[in-house]
Amino acid sequence: MKIFIKLLLALSLQGVAAHSQNIRWASAENNGTPSEIFTKKTDYVLKLEVVLPGADSADQPTIQLYRNGIPYVRNGQKLGNVKLSKSENGQRSFSEQVSLVVGENVWEAEVITRQGKSFKSEPQRIVRRVGKPNLYLLSVGVPYNLKYTKKDAQDIFARFKTQEGYLFGKVEGQVLICDENTRFSKLGQTLSELQNQELTEDDVLILFFSSHGIPSNAFGATDFGVVSNDAHFGVRDERYVLLMYQKDIISNIHSLPCKRIVFLDACHSGAAGGDKSWIGTLQQAQAIITQTPSGIVTIASSSSNESSYESDTWGHGAFTYALLEGLGGKADVPNQEGKVDFTITLQELTSYLKVRVPDLVKKVYNKTQNPIVAPRSWVDYPIFNYQVSGKEKPFAPPPCLQPPDEPVEGFESKVAVLGLFSERATQIDWSMTQKAVEGLTATLPGYTVKTGMVSLVEGGTAVAILDGYWPSTRNLTAELDAHYLCILTRRPSEFQPEGTNGKWTARIKSTMTFYLTKDKSKVYSEEFEATGTSTSKSAAEQAGLRATIEKLKAAKIPLPKRD
Repeated sequence: MKIFIKLLLALSLQGVAAHSQNIRWASAENNGTPSEIFTKKTDYVLKLEVVLPGADSADQPTIQLYRNGIPYVRNGQKLGNVKLSKSENGQRSFSEQVSLVVGENVWEAEVITRQGKSFKSEPQRIVRRVGKPNLYLLSVGVPYNLKYTKKDAQDIFARFKTQEGYLFGKVEGQVLICDENTRFSKLGQTLSELQNQELTEDDVLILFFSSHGIPSNAFGATDFGVVSNDAHFGVRDERYVLLMYQKDIISNIHSLPCKRIVFLDACHSGAAGGDKSWIGTLQQAQAIITQTPSGIVTIASSSSNESSYESDTWGHGAFTYALLEGLGGKADVPNQEGKVDFTITLQELTSYLKVRVPDLVKKVYNKTQNPIVAPRSWVDYPIFNYQVSGKEKPFAPPPCLQPPDEPVEGFESKVAVLGLFSERATQIDWSMTQKAVEGLTATLPGYTVKTGMVSLVEGGTAVAILDGYWPSTRNLTAELDAHYLCILTRRPSEFQPEGTNGKWTARIKSTMTFYLTKDKSKVYSEEFEATGTSTSKSAAEQAGLRATIEKLKAAKIPLPKRD
């Protein structure tokens, strides 16, 4: 259908001037000019700004609208004789309420001067939908160091899926619970792709996160970070492990026209037995959440300095357990006659969570956990009808990738080596690389040691790995043709003259790190410091590098012995 419309436009507007920058869509209804708009409205207000060049700026042109390549008809007459008034700065504005047909409405505007010159706008695509609103759900359970996050995300998705064809026309979305798709890069990419879901003002978007959480100033301002699964691989640089609430989550959904709800079952502790270094004071982070823009409702699992808990008693986090209870009917408030309507509104659900979560945590842990809702004022609406509760279909998300139990044939016996200048990390240190290959060949009998790919350096991948962020979109085991990657970095050499004899001493500090490429884990790391003396700085530096390699040869690198 899209191809047909484009072809129709091309044929119907032959001979009209090419698209001009002199005509710009300025849709007040969408706070900007997106090329595609999705709505369930029958009418829409189109707005244009027109600035004519040169002598044409003094003219009083007319404007013609086209819908799907055909001149638009208003009240039985073509809209083709409307004159544009002139403003003081030469800019003209045009506004027209138009009717929309069901489906595709591709609008174009043509401005024609009295001299016959024409200027045509870019197409503006508006899709009118009919029927029930749709629900799009992104349900994330980060498996790092917690027992029930995966189950949290799966059960929330399965519960809302029962609403398809019932309260909602369609219930679509993604469940991200695997090691590979809960990493920082994948989560960020998935959030950015929400712009492509063609959501209307009647649709609902729900984001659910179950993970650790921590306040962070990694990007210069206090924000709240959801811990991605990069933490499982030893990443501690917050820039590469934390999905920020304002920077990454809110910024990607702020301009969407639909109703938006964010559930944060984060800041877990309790029975998790996890790394408590991720659990921080949440006062500043909660202040960030309270700054949620209007049109978005965020429901966080705990407030102030509290943590969020999960337990075998619930088989979930307390917040998720109460959320599922509420959707199952317990949040429904009877009327004065004691009757229920089987529909859970957002207000009913939040009221239930504020009472039920503290009660659950108090009984099991004798601790406090109080959910918060932001912003303070928002419009209530139905989100669930539990007459179909208990009818969840068995839900199985796409299977997670499993690392092979045995090394890929031929890979295990190879080591790829990269040497870098640490202050010029995009430049390879060829001298160190070659010497390291020779030294490691002697140190690791039975292994084939070779240079690594230069593209890892030029593309910044090696730097990211050193920072603790392994690229999830690349299979470096296959690319390197090796299961081990050795990265060496050396700091700029420090030179000191040796008395009055004209000699120089070079002090070299370097670090050698081994990674197992198949599971992206750090196997071994060691720092070396060596010196070299000679009659020139360059010769002293080469002597220092040779001394470094001798220390490298003596290192006890814990790779499996090979026959």
